[in-house]
Amino acid sequence: MFNLCCVPHTFNQIINAIIEELYGIIYIYMKKFVLFIGLILNLAITCNAQKVDTIYYDKDWKGVESKSFATYVRVASYAKDAHYTNRYMTYYASGELQAEGNFISFDKYDDSKSVFDGNCKTYYKNGKLTENLTYKDGKQNGDDIIYYENGLICKKTNIVNSKLDGICYQFTEDRNACSQFEFKDGEPIS
Repeated sequence: MFNLCCVPHTFNQIINAIIEELYGIIYIYMKKFVLFIGLILNLAITCNAQKVDTIYYDKDWKGVESKSFATYVRVASYAKDAHYTNRYMTYYASGELQAEGNFISFDKYDDSKSVFDGNCKTYYKNGKLTENLTYKDGKQNGDDIIYYENGLICKKTNIVNSKLDGICYQFTEDRNACSQFEFKDGEPIS
């Protein structure tokens, strides 16, 4: 184990040789330990990672290849199990939040084929709410409220299975007038 030959050595030389040998052994085991810890951490991170996609759309909500051609940039986080939901945030190319909510699936080539679920909100570039609506299994259901850029309600409707159902209220921006229309199964009632 130690390379001390048959030549007489001083006590310090013997101790130094032992220490060097121990450093070599420790170095080898430390390398193995660090490699082992690195593998364990990598495995833990990989097992807990969620899939995240970035999708780029033009002004017509058709998919484009890169941010340089995009009007909207969507970041989609896919749930890792049934305890979570798929979430998305869409940004204007300039960086402001444009929309947020839940989804079932996205079509990266044509957003009109994307399937939303739960509460979804859209925003003006100034950060004020544009629309607040709810989806159930890809179909719009519940109140749909559209806002003017000044924050006042523009239109309030009830939607059932993606069809207008009930009284639709439409307000002027100055709040001086309100129109009401009644719908049943998507058709206006006279």
